[in-house]
Amino acid sequence: MSGIDGKQIGSHVLRMLATFRRTWEDLSDEQLNATPPFSPSNTIYQLAVHVAGSTRFWVITDSGGIDFHRQRDAEFTASGQGEQIRRDYDLLAQQVEEHLAELSGADLGRNQVIDHANFSGWRGGITQADAVLHALDHISLHLGHIQIQRQLLGLAPVD
Repeated sequence: MSGIDGKQIGSHVLRMLATFRRTWEDLSDEQLNATPPFSPSNTIYQLAVHVAGSTRFWVITDSGGIDFHRQRDAEFTASGQGEQIRRDYDLLAQQVEEHLAELSGADLGRNQVIDHANFSGWRGGITQADAVLHALDHISLHLGHIQIQRQLLGLAPVD
């Protein structure tokens, strides 16, 4: 992938993660774990845990980094305290920054064969950059979900 490297694409991931985090970091533990009044649904806490797991998976594991041995199903049953998830997002930002800073444009252009990618609309091999860009799409999707849930809690959306 010419013209872009891991540090540059990483700045976009970090910006989106920071935006995502702002949507829930001011919420109480009760608000984070509140079940929305529709089904199927996920709590804001579950969505935050899911985005962290998914981001580690697509941005780091699927671009040649550490395999975090994600347990996707457990993300959707998670509950906890805001302090826990805020600490995890501090760590996540550090992990993303460190891993992507190591990747060159050539690394990002390298094909990955990811068997599980079919569930996300991918058919067969993708590049490392595709994996990182998919994470950006995914973070944005759940950012919208949390904005709606904030409104259901009677709170204004966050910019």
